[in-house]
Amino acid sequence: MASTNPVIQVVSGLNNNVEWTVGGLRRSHTQTPGENGMRTGLVWDPRSLSFVTNSNSGSLQWYRPDLDQVTCQLDVTGLNYVSRRDEPLVLMTVEHAAFSSDGHWLATIEWRDDGKTTPELRLKFWQFTASSQEFELNTCVEPPHNGKVTSLSFQPPPPPPRNSLSSSTSLAGKSTGSAPPLAAVSTSEDGNVKTWVLLGGAEERGGDASWACRSVAYYQCLPCRGACFSRDGSLLATNFKKCLTLWDPYTCELRKVFSSPFPPETFSQHTFGSKTSSHYLISTTDRHLIVWDLLRCSVLWSVAVDVAVLVADPVAPMAAAFVPSKQGTTHLYVFDPSSPAPVNVWESVCSEPVTSAAYAHATSPARESRGGGGEERTSKLYFQTSSQVLYQVSNEGEDHPVINTAKVVMQKGREEQSRQAFFEVFGKATKGAVEPNTASSVNHSVRLRGKLKVWDTAPHALPPLTSLAPLFLGSLLPSKRPGSSRGEMEDLESGSYTIHTESGHLMLIVCILYIHGCRWRGGREGLGGG
Repeated sequence: MASTNPVIQVVSGLNNNVEWTVGGLRRSHTQTPGENGMRTGLVWDPRSLSFVTNSNSGSLQWYRPDLDQVTCQLDVTGLNYVSRRDEPLVLMTVEHAAFSSDGHWLATIEWRDDGKTTPELRLKFWQFTASSQEFELNTCVEPPHNGKVTSLSFQPPPPPPRNSLSSSTSLAGKSTGSAPPLAAVSTSEDGNVKTWVLLGGAEERGGDASWACRSVAYYQCLPCRGACFSRDGSLLATNFKKCLTLWDPYTCELRKVFSSPFPPETFSQHTFGSKTSSHYLISTTDRHLIVWDLLRCSVLWSVAVDVAVLVADPVAPMAAAFVPSKQGTTHLYVFDPSSPAPVNVWESVCSEPVTSAAYAHATSPARESRGGGGEERTSKLYFQTSSQVLYQVSNEGEDHPVINTAKVVMQKGREEQSRQAFFEVFGKATKGAVEPNTASSVNHSVRLRGKLKVWDTAPHALPPLTSLAPLFLGSLLPSKRPGSSRGEMEDLESGSYTIHTESGHLMLIVCILYIHGCRWRGGREGLGGG
């Protein structure tokens, strides 16, 4: 039996029981047309190496991208969706999901609001049981906040010390010798940032381990849009619309406040960098992409661009930004937070809006070319569109069409920038008539379109001469006429050229020696003889 989802079920003809099910990634249906059904987005489970996202109403599905199949499902809400009334039910939806660093703890947020009764909001913590190979409910908090929850995340563990006698130092400057308890943070529109900690040992089998609220933070009674941890878990960055705040997650102490450099724009997304870029905080506003240097507490660089989805690579100093275009397509920019120049550019990577993205990372054996005998962490970028289609961006293989497209786009972009910079200074050249050659030299008159703006520009504001010289000299040379002899071309290689502007106030004589196939003719003797 086949269904609307990509699922095939084998049903027994004796008792009408489902014997087994085979299927791929299932779509999440919504009650409101045009609404995004994947509320949780793409969440990576490091234990099962699967993506977790919404499935049927009130449930989650585990999808293995390498196997292209759904391995399991979890009924989070546990409600009956069959109604005896004619009017449809307003179902409970899973809004957020987050995993701990080892994948043995799962946190979920449920939400239901029918507009008539009090909204229902629940925070649930699930623990993975090795015996049953399933997640079992450990703690349920109802309600965790007085408003809708905007984000949910686990605190990463601190890095291990280099040796047993010394303790590691976090990004916040504190020693992390003793292992802190497992913690999670939830934010809400009510303005509260709550920290939840695990009470009791995580390995206890007596069922005494449970979750409780340790601290509550807020800033100027503003609604909180989201929060994220640094890679070592020593800093917590929260988004309060007009400003970004940095907190010490252990003491709930406010460390720094970053205001929007482009008021009245508000912050929408933010994330920390990784590896060598771990001291950078990447944020987006309505119209800008901003990177903050946490060591100097200042803006490192900013670019005027509208970013729909921002995601950072957890195992490499890279980040990806999905930018919608006016034609309805989406462009992908992969960049290093230390520089505004993109590393790779994919134009029109998909023909519809991107709703979520995530990196799938895992530990694999090191390649022999890198020494072998060890392990390395690799990652791949996946993103999901508004039609719930999952895509993978792969960088493997030199003949991959995406890689070739990116290189062509980068080359075209550099050539276009150089030409545009030249035309802004000198204007666009038009073809002029070439006068007949004489015994002394060949004079050519070329009329430039517009005035030469180089004299009105400050020297320090001009583009590099290495990029302007080839385009400027190339525009002065006349095009090769059909039927011109080699003698005429040799005469053109050495001569004087006169350029007249439209105003007639400037005459520039440029002597060009061996422009076509320029080469040195010998050493000191050849130069002296010329």
